[in-house]
Amino acid sequence: MALMAGFDIATVSKKLGHSSISITADTYTHLIGGVGRKMADAAELLMPPRNNGDNTVTTTTPKRRSGPTPEG
Repeated sequence: MALMAGFDIATVSKKLGHSSISITADTYTHLIGGVGRKMADAAELLMPPRNNGDNTVTTTTPKRRSGPTPEG
């Protein structure tokens, strides 16, 4: 729950008394998929706005299309 609340893994690892961060990561990170999404969302807020080439600016990453790419 501490990881989901935003505490870094080093702090959580110390509090749990683990001898290394890898023990904490191996034990708990597979249970909390939302942490990666939360980190990605926070990182996206730090990105500068993108110019789409048509004089419009977007602040969100375009969604990827599923299926084959134009390259193959």
